[in-house]
Amino acid sequence: HDWDADGKGPSTWDVFTNVSGNIENNDNGVIACDSYHQLDADLYMLKSLGVNSYRFSISWSRIFPTGQGTSNDKGVEYYNNLIDGLLANNISPMVTLFHFDLPQVLEDLGGWENDAVLNAFHNYADFCFKTFGDRVKFWMTFNQPHSIVTAGYGLGLFPPSIKEPGSAPYRVAHNLLKVHARVYHMYDEKYRASQGGFISLSLNTEWVEPKDYTLPRDIEAADRYLQ
Repeated sequence: HDWDADGKGPSTWDVFTNVSGNIENNDNGVIACDSYHQLDADLYMLKSLGVNSYRFSISWSRIFPTGQGTSNDKGVEYYNNLIDGLLANNISPMVTLFHFDLPQVLEDLGGWENDAVLNAFHNYADFCFKTFGDRVKFWMTFNQPHSIVTAGYGLGLFPPSIKEPGSAPYRVAHNLLKVHARVYHMYDEKYRASQGGFISLSLNTEWVEPKDYTLPRDIEAADRYLQ
């Protein structure tokens, strides 16, 4: 029941959380909620809750252990079983392609600052559309790109732990937006006609309310924030 079950490759977070002192109490993600081994129980809980949509992320290094090259059949099988299980329970899958966990091999090449890694993400997205897109109609490319760049490249709180707030977050944000656009257009050109899905990215959003509900200026300020 380890993070590398059935041939999954290491992600940046697998490596980061296993360095003593990086996480409070030296907690790690070797076994987290263990969805990989608790699929039937998770599907039962989702059905019991009566939900009609379930958003999850694909672990890139479970599909491609080194980020590119040959796919891992066991990883693909798991996501097929998850998607089919959701649909069997009338739950629509919403899939996020990247939620912070870059394959470590790609990070070693320079991560999101290397064009080869951007190309690898494009190919990984293509594979996922081709493999799962007959059943998945809602796609997110990146989860919270703002967090990826500020925590990863500005504050250094997330891997790759870079602290260059004046420059690196802007460079990486530019790269993420460019490859998001490439993937969006690739879906348009290759898959939209046959699959009819939607594709976007998941942005950081916060809910705010007026400090004083009786003051027009507070109401306007809250509304302005939410625009």
